[in-house]
Amino acid sequence: MTPSPISANMVFMRDNLRALGGVLIGVIALMSGCLSIVREILQLVDPQRFPERTLFLASLRVAFIASLAFLWWREKRARVVAETLLEKSKPRFDLSLGDTIWHYRADLDKTLWYLLASVLNRGEPSVTLSWTARYLLNGSVEQMEFFQIIDAHTLTINDKQVTFTNENLTNIKTLESPIQKGQWVGGRILCSVPGNRAEQINAAQYRIEVECSDYTGSKCTAIYNPSPVPVKNLLQHYAEKTQPAPPPPKETGPAFPQD
Repeated sequence: MTPSPISANMVFMRDNLRALGGVLIGVIALMSGCLSIVREILQLVDPQRFPERTLFLASLRVAFIASLAFLWWREKRARVVAETLLEKSKPRFDLSLGDTIWHYRADLDKTLWYLLASVLNRGEPSVTLSWTARYLLNGSVEQMEFFQIIDAHTLTINDKQVTFTNENLTNIKTLESPIQKGQWVGGRILCSVPGNRAEQINAAQYRIEVECSDYTGSKCTAIYNPSPVPVKNLLQHYAEKTQPAPPPPKETGPAFPQD
């Protein structure tokens, strides 16, 4: 509910009156305390040089300035403490990217990346939101498309098969369940770009920039830089299910009628 202008003005006046009251209390305390003692000493030392009226006005100015300075310091300190507490109460995500599996789907005319991604939360619990990925190539930027898995998806890599479900996807897991403070959540993100990018991948010419945010809108970013060394083995997350790939079907010759 948006506060009315009247209530906002009342709050403003209340805060100003409170500040003015603090200044007056400070002035009274200083005038009746240490400054009073200083005035008495100076008048005892040289009453001709330090008339009572002059001392009173001078001490009043000192008390007013000192009270304002103390009020400013106190407000600044309270603001710093409040900002520190607010900062500690926010989520703080660290996004990391690992190795990837890729392949070209001719039926979709898309190159797909199965990229290892993990999120560590150093702050208060939060879900992850607004996942985006960008394909960077020689100064050009392409937005990548995220996709989910219907039921399960099996991919054959060399002599192994790995089966993916939505339970393996970091962006899906952390969208449904908040990441607690100190918790690490890992898995994969699946994203794609149009066309066959095999030549760019084999030449390690590209980069992938991934970004997500917490519930407050604070963003965290990580960049995947491909290794020029070819990956020979299947790199997998510990929760992914793998099994040996079935042998290719044996070739059979033409059937001849028997004599």
